[in-house]
Amino acid sequence: MKEVEFKHLIEKYLDGKASKAEQVLLFNFYDQLQEEEVEWDPSVMGDAEEVERVILGRINVNVDANEVRPLIKRFPWWSVAASLLILLNLGLYFYSSQEAPHKATEEAISKIKAGGDKAFLILANGTRLSLTDADTGKIAEQMGLKISKSADGQLIYTVSDTKSSLQTTKPVYNKIETPLGGKYQINLPDGTKVWLNAASSLRYPVVFTGTERRVELTGEGYFEVSKDKNKRFIVSTEGQELSVFGTHFNINAYADEPAIKTTLLEGSVKVSQTNQSAQGQPALSRFLNPGQQSILNAKTFEVKKVDTESAVDWKNGRFIFNNEDIQSAMRKLSRWYSIKVSYEGNFKNINFGGSFSRSNHLADIIKILEATNEFKFEVEGREVKIVK
Repeated sequence: MKEVEFKHLIEKYLDGKASKAEQVLLFNFYDQLQEEEVEWDPSVMGDAEEVERVILGRINVNVDANEVRPLIKRFPWWSVAASLLILLNLGLYFYSSQEAPHKATEEAISKIKAGGDKAFLILANGTRLSLTDADTGKIAEQMGLKISKSADGQLIYTVSDTKSSLQTTKPVYNKIETPLGGKYQINLPDGTKVWLNAASSLRYPVVFTGTERRVELTGEGYFEVSKDKNKRFIVSTEGQELSVFGTHFNINAYADEPAIKTTLLEGSVKVSQTNQSAQGQPALSRFLNPGQQSILNAKTFEVKKVDTESAVDWKNGRFIFNNEDIQSAMRKLSRWYSIKVSYEGNFKNINFGGSFSRSNHLADIIKILEATNEFKFEVEGREVKIVK
């Protein structure tokens, strides 16, 4: 890529005219800068300060529907790029006049790294295995099935003894759990693939018997269900049940979220209440089409069209916020960075949007958020206080 092409790409991105392929190119370049896989090359990207001026001259910000005045602070190029990504489409134009964070706070933040592949497998007999520490290869064997860990960190079930796997009459359950700051992928015995987000769990039978394939989810999971017209695949969460024969969907059912959100990417699913509605009416059901999301809580059960890319951002290694309130965003960050968040002040009607890599350090994200001049962060250990 030549200098003129790179600058043109940034211009198109800022104008909202970049294609998906061009956006991916820019995102990948930004991620490489963040991870120090590449260095700024003036012969390709041009003068860093000139590019910075172009970006800062085009970004503008709105927080709580009020324009933030251009307050001055200089950032290195990669911080400016991060600001562009996280606050894209809100019209962010800012410099900040804040002083740099206190040295102790800065040091505390720098120690908080991004999450990664971490999980525990709890076998039916109660044995607890750390998948993070387990070597690649066979981990255990149950009922004619070999459980192994792949080189890229997946948990895979394969049939090693067909007779043994078919002879079971009573379901035997295993459970996989991800801690705060963890994620993991599991390939179930029927070929279904499941990605678990941080602080989540999946309870499932070692062998699917009978006329259905039933699993239990807490937290958040993305499913690519293997097709089987003779056996429905059922996902149970607190207050909800989803049934399907084969499709792709995401369920966000964290206990600290105000609603269960189920997003369909492919196929068709039926989402049902498992509790009666608040008015004492019978439990309701909804059918989803691709691109739709059901939102279920104690009072309402609605279906709407959504951006599916945002719903599965975590599975694709990104955070995507679409006009999201700060407390909702911080709940996502707290799970991934394994931090405890508290608030001091009124944070109603403070929304923002944009995208950035989940491999970013927390310090990068805090710099961006503080640059809005709406609040400050105080960090002690893994406790983060946001002060308005």
